[in-house]
Amino acid sequence: MLSNRPGFASAPLGRLAEGPNGTEVRLLTIGYLAAALRRSRWTILHWERLGLLPPAPFVINPERHRAKRRLYPEDYVRELSRITYRHYPGPELKREIWVRFQDHVYDAYDRLVVPLLVGVIPPVEIELRSTDT
Repeated sequence: MLSNRPGFASAPLGRLAEGPNGTEVRLLTIGYLAAALRRSRWTILHWERLGLLPPAPFVINPERHRAKRRLYPEDYVRELSRITYRHYPGPELKREIWVRFQDHVYDAYDRLVVPLLVGVIPPVEIELRSTDT
């Protein structure tokens, strides 16, 4: 669980969902992603617009702009946190740093997210299940 990483609260994180291929996946919101990367939500969306981050692979209410919720698999968020820490993309646009960062991010996406999307076209609209047992 990510709660021991800096920037995360100690409360349980995310929601469990059944992924498109039947696996159970803990999904985190863009707020958790922003906290893990120690960036603002605006920065995450800006990086997505620039192509530094791929679009969120899972969404809730994709057709309703103000109600749209971007969701990211927990393992992917953890890996993005490591990548961001190692390859700090600072405020200046130094091309070699941004390109290296982007390469690592997309490699992580291919390893950790693409297997969850077998047979579907992202972003995937999903139904969340309660984590209460």
